[in-house]
Amino acid sequence: AGLLAARLAGRVGRARPERRVPRWVLAAGIGAGVAVAALDTFDAFPEKVCAERAAVVVRDRAPGARVWYVGHWGFQYYCERAGFEPLVPGRTTASAGDFVVLPVYPEARGFFRPYPGFDVPLPRRAGDVVAEVWWDDWLSAQTVPNLYGGTDPVAGRDHPRLRVRVWKLHRDWSPR
Repeated sequence: AGLLAARLAGRVGRARPERRVPRWVLAAGIGAGVAVAALDTFDAFPEKVCAERAAVVVRDRAPGARVWYVGHWGFQYYCERAGFEPLVPGRTTASAGDFVVLPVYPEARGFFRPYPGFDVPLPRRAGDVVAEVWWDDWLSAQTVPNLYGGTDPVAGRDHPRLRVRVWKLHRDWSPR
């Protein structure tokens, strides 16, 4: 849209020199683009920080205990970098003594980070929450996941950017 508007402004300026676009329009467009890019960069930190904090929680696990996670995008990258394994419904069975790192969504319906692509049942009967880590800040705007898969590039928020619970299983569990 920005390129089309610039093209239209250029054509109008050439066809009718007396009808030039005010200079502040270009500055406002650049400013808005820089602001969205800065917000998007800032909005990428929660996945990294929460995955690293979860890795600290499970650092002293028993030998052979695995850590499973659910999520995509940056959260997937940082979890796999920490040695976690993806939890796949119907194919993965986590064993007693394993840890499961699950995002906590602010409400049951909606498109939240890190979106797994499927409903994630909680292992309430198979384990206990040993920690909850989160990222929250003063800025009430967010781009993730809206900019990449929603309808509005920037949306407001009234919840932490990301909350993650670390579960320790006391019996085998598989999300179905």
